[in-house]
Amino acid sequence: MGSNNNEGYLVSNLNYAFSKPILHLSIAGLIVCLSNASHAGSLQASYGQLEQQVALQDKSILTKPDGGALSLSFDLDDHWNLSVGYQNLQDNQSIDPTASQSFSGQVNIDLQTWSTAISYYHNAWSFSSQYSVANDDTTIYLGNRLQEFREEALKSTSLSGSVAYGWNNVNWFYNASIAAQYSDWDLRAQQTMPNEVPQGDPREQSSQFVETSGGNSSTVNASLSMARYWFLDQNKGVLVGALVAWNYVLSGESSTTARNGNNIPPPQSNNPRTPHTSSRSPSLSSIGDDNSGQFSLYLSYDISDTWSLDFDIAKGIGSDFNGQSWSIGSSYTF
Repeated sequence: MGSNNNEGYLVSNLNYAFSKPILHLSIAGLIVCLSNASHAGSLQASYGQLEQQVALQDKSILTKPDGGALSLSFDLDDHWNLSVGYQNLQDNQSIDPTASQSFSGQVNIDLQTWSTAISYYHNAWSFSSQYSVANDDTTIYLGNRLQEFREEALKSTSLSGSVAYGWNNVNWFYNASIAAQYSDWDLRAQQTMPNEVPQGDPREQSSQFVETSGGNSSTVNASLSMARYWFLDQNKGVLVGALVAWNYVLSGESSTTARNGNNIPPPQSNNPRTPHTSSRSPSLSSIGDDNSGQFSLYLSYDISDTWSLDFDIAKGIGSDFNGQSWSIGSSYTF
């Protein structure tokens, strides 16, 4: 099945998803920190799209799952803020034969992300902690009859903490932050292939291959953002912002834990660094020692003192797969 390659694609996609669900909140957050608004909370609904790669027969298929997101944020007091968020992205894409690939089929994707965060603000400083859970279910059907298929269910949890400092110069706002994140994931992959036996033959009409694996990674992140606000009248205005972030994976590993119900023991070594550096074991692959960045633009139009329309677009940089994403939505503050 080439499970190690599949794991790499899926983990990369989830790390990207964790950093993107509602990107413009990162930029809007610096405005909230620096403004003197008396609002105690906000509710936001948005619709967006995320590019994601799926590994298939030594090739990668580009998919574009889209869907909605909902987030709620409210102040507990003058310093503490609590927020929760949910996002669901789906895609159903047909695979047509091309000059470089002879197979056809269909790819179905269902990505759900839940997150909660608590933040503390003191003057120009902010301290935040976030917990996220993501389920990425991918089903691949091959052939004209869509009989041969592979199902991959990836569940990942992430815990992160960040420190940010913001400042402004009249209507210009700036923010610098550093963050650390630990992610843990489990993958179950099942492949079903039809057997070439006559109809009605007592032998099995299909065979299955099931494999489970798991892993983790530790990353650090640094970001810089800036935004400019233009007043149109007393209650209306336009905010334009940009953010650039760089992510570095400190360490990480993945290992196959079972095949067809048979447990696979972890590799044995007297060298504690071997699990992170060895490439000789087929059941272990390294995730670490990688880095990538992200650049995003954000636009918000204040319709009134409580309603706004928001748009953002983001692009990965410095990676083997520089995915793109966008979202458009509306925010209500209260």
